[in-house]
Parts: sequence; structure tokens; C-alpha cells
Amino acid sequence: MPKRACYTLTWSSSNQAYELYEGQEDDVMALVPGTPAWSVWVSQTSSFAFRGQNGSYTARKERKQRGGGYWYAYARVERKLTKRYLGRGTDLTLARLKQVAQAFWSYLLAALQTFDPQLGRIVQTLLHPLQPAALESVLTLLINDLQARLTGDHAHLVLILEDYHDITNDLFH
Repeated sequence: MPKRACYTLTWSSSNQAYELYEGQEDDVMALVPGTPAWSVWVSQTSSFAFRGQNGSYTARKERKQRGGGYWYAYARVERKLTKRYLGRGTDLTLARLKQVAQAFWSYLLAALQTFDPQLGRIVQTLLHPLQPAALESVLTLLINDLQARLTGDHAHLVLILEDYHDITNDLFH
């Protein structure tokens, strides 16, 4: 079983900002991405969970023989662990973290389109990097699209949303 990240950078809809938590989301750290304190923290930590408005993943620092540490994002897509390069510590801006979370949605849509090439076409338009849609909107449209297409030969499809237990929005429970 994978080890849980000690830190979580998560979107707070009530505060309309990202907050960094230590432990099980009870200790908010006074640390804002993009500040000098953030850079120091990134240089001293080895992993954290990112729970953004448009997706989530685990960010891990990996050491290479040359050049020090490089950050990678890991998420499961279609039961496969998918890895995406984030950059060096100085590259870990909030914009970059959100961009990679959005890229994992593209992987999910590509996997679903092997089942039905028309699945998620509307959702793809919402994944524009300059104006990302809220996760709730994306999920609602995707689930509605799945429901509308489950007929005849395509009557059965299993969609596993990992880390469902981490979703705190009551709309999904």
C-alpha cells in the first residue's frame, strides 16, 4: 500500500485559495506558493499531495546523479501509474502544478475514448489551460456523458475514481 504524503497542497473553496496542510488536513501551514518561504520548503521536502480544482496527484522529488533533485507528478490513470515531469524546485509554481493536474484529465479522457471516441468531447473543451473549469463542472459533464452513452453494446463501463475518500465536497457523497 502506498505511503500517504505528509503534506497536502489543496484548494480551499471557502477561502478561494490554495492551502498547505501538514498531516491529516488539520494543521494549516502559513506558506503561500510562489513566495521565498515556499522555495525553501520545496528544497527541504521530498513529496506532497496536490489536490487542485482540476485534479490531483502526488509530487515527488527524485535525485539524479547529475543536477540534484527533479520533481515528478504521479497519478493513476486507467489502473496504470502515470508519471509527468514537473521540473526543478524553482519550477514548482502554482501555475505549473495546476497545469500538470489538468494534463492528467487528458490522459483519463484518452483512456475513456478507447471505449467510445465521442466520450468526453465537451469536457475536452473545458480543459483549456488559460481558463480551466472547476472540477465539479468537469466531473458532472463527464458523468452525464457516460450515462448518455451507456446503451446497447456499450451498456457496461467501470470508471474507478481513486482517492474518492479524499473528496471533501458533499456533492459527491
